[in-house]
Amino acid sequence: MLFGGLLFVVLLLALVTVGPGFDSGSSPFESDSLDRLLDYRPPAASLVFDRDGREIGQFFVQRRRLVSWDDIPEHVAQAFVASEDARFFQHGGLDFAAVLRAAWANLRGGRIRQGASTITQQTVRNVLLTPERSWARKFREAMLALEVERHLDKNQILLIYLNQIYFGNGSFGIGDAAESYFGKSVSQLDLSEAALLAGLPQRPTAYAPNHNPEAAEARRRYVLDQMLARGFIDREAHQRALANPPSIRGRAYGSRSLEVAEHFTESVRRELVDRVGSVRLYRGGLRIETTLDLELQREARAAVRRGIDALSQRYELAEGGAADPDGSAQRARTALPEGALVSLDVASGDVLAMVGGYDFEHSEFNRAVQARRQPGSAFKPLVYAAAIESGYSQASFVIDSPTVLFDTHSGVWRPRNYGRRFRGWLTMRRALAQSVNNATIRLAQRVGIDRVVDVARRLGIQSDLNANLSLALGSSEVSLLELTGAYAAFADGGRPVRPRLIRRVLDRDGAVLIADSHLDELESDSEPTETPTPGVSPQVARVMTDLLQAAIFEPGATGARARQLGRPVAGKTGTTNGNRDAWFVGYSPEVATGVWVGFDRPRSLGPHATGGRAALPIWVDYMAKALESRPPLDFATPEGVVLARVNSRTGLLSGPNDAHASWQAFLPGTEPTRFRSRSRDLRDARYALRMDGF
Repeated sequence: MLFGGLLFVVLLLALVTVGPGFDSGSSPFESDSLDRLLDYRPPAASLVFDRDGREIGQFFVQRRRLVSWDDIPEHVAQAFVASEDARFFQHGGLDFAAVLRAAWANLRGGRIRQGASTITQQTVRNVLLTPERSWARKFREAMLALEVERHLDKNQILLIYLNQIYFGNGSFGIGDAAESYFGKSVSQLDLSEAALLAGLPQRPTAYAPNHNPEAAEARRRYVLDQMLARGFIDREAHQRALANPPSIRGRAYGSRSLEVAEHFTESVRRELVDRVGSVRLYRGGLRIETTLDLELQREARAAVRRGIDALSQRYELAEGGAADPDGSAQRARTALPEGALVSLDVASGDVLAMVGGYDFEHSEFNRAVQARRQPGSAFKPLVYAAAIESGYSQASFVIDSPTVLFDTHSGVWRPRNYGRRFRGWLTMRRALAQSVNNATIRLAQRVGIDRVVDVARRLGIQSDLNANLSLALGSSEVSLLELTGAYAAFADGGRPVRPRLIRRVLDRDGAVLIADSHLDELESDSEPTETPTPGVSPQVARVMTDLLQAAIFEPGATGARARQLGRPVAGKTGTTNGNRDAWFVGYSPEVATGVWVGFDRPRSLGPHATGGRAALPIWVDYMAKALESRPPLDFATPEGVVLARVNSRTGLLSGPNDAHASWQAFLPGTEPTRFRSRSRDLRDARYALRMDGF
């Protein structure tokens, strides 16, 4: 082995005389090796950012963020030169004096004790060669080092080296190392931090400060001593850096920022694998600019967790179990409920927040996007929208009475109301506000279930829908995202809202790969069309918003808790049979949000866990934060909508002193024309409905 080392020294000494005579045409090595270094494009992490440029995730094979020479302060470059190759700026790729010193030290020691690789050689080895330990590989490395020095200047070589080397802690390149250890960019590194990083490449694991702080500190001091000895720093700077060892603080964006958006970034990952391919995503150094608002995401996650913890405590007590002393649920138990939240910007469809479950580490399944669950009464507004399009109004009467229907799958079906009582004749406004099941079924029967399905499709519902009357009560499974998008359409004048996760994707050179991306394109089996499917008219959308405001503000409304926000909002609760699923979907003029709560394996949430009690508190908790910086706005009323003051019980025009009257929206020609003057007015209205087949 030592004889081989001496022979290698002799060959290098011979090379020093002939090396300058080599040119690119006479090089005995393949040109593609040098080309790969000249066009250095290593695997780099693709970084994910929220709408304000805050980092929320990474996709990588090697966690590396490339930096430019302008990003590297002089003292950082000097620290690495002093540590790894003090004569880097003097030699031509090989340091023959260092080779001779190492050979002599190894000969005296009887074993390999010292190396003499320059930064140029290390760069060649890391980028172009394999880790093979042989004299042939070393000789090839030396030859390529000489060739590289003839084509690249020192700054270019040092930059490639700093972007390529491994620093431990899963970090490749100085850009990620600065983030990983100190939570800052390379340009922000001080002298002490630079010295610590410069000491790592020789033995990244042994010198890792988070695992072996004593060894890391000794190595840091060595680098500072070398910088002083080589004249890179003066004694004052040396002493000051020695006296101030750096603190290991972790990444600037923090693990909490990654954790808080994991379900969202996983949806982004799934979409981009389809759009750009896994190789480009994991190795291409893409910049992925998303629609997420990190602050709202934090609020959404906290709201879901608080709501689930409170529900879990109530559920455990109801089941005879014991809650934790601090009131939170034991998340290690798989029998506890889950929850999801998705929040959309009404105007753009941008996903502002997405919570796919209580804990991504516990389950990566995204219940906001991937899950399909029965929405229960949260589907009813689509029935009422179909009725409004068909000429009915919120002052029209529907009958709530026992109903017996025959279903081809389940046979005889006797739908019941929550509370198991029937209210008789009531206006559509009161029927939706109080979520009356049988009245909604009779309305769907009158309008026609095909029309209900058509309206649902036009508003963005893509899941399979059962074309029978049970659909009116939300028997068909849908995703939280698509149902929230359908409600957002009502807020946005009837225009279908296409949820969007990604604003732009740039490659490592700054070229735009994707201008935007809509989730409906990912989730649908059909090809996206150039012209979006029309939703409902602005007039129908405004009437529906009025009805959904009644579902919050009318006496006896199931969404009454949302009044706490103290501003115009609209929405609807949803509860499925046996209280297996609890929903609330609602919106302000600017933000639409949906919440679902349930068990992954459907089971009862408890005897009183309705949408108003299990999901709506989470919605209110989140929306209070989402809207607190926005001034209260009322819903706009488009041309072609008639406003009339109507008694919600009689469906007739009423004066200002009527406690049961409110201003209500109507399509032209459907508004009431008679004032409530005699009791027979109400009887006449009901009689007309009976004659019409209701």
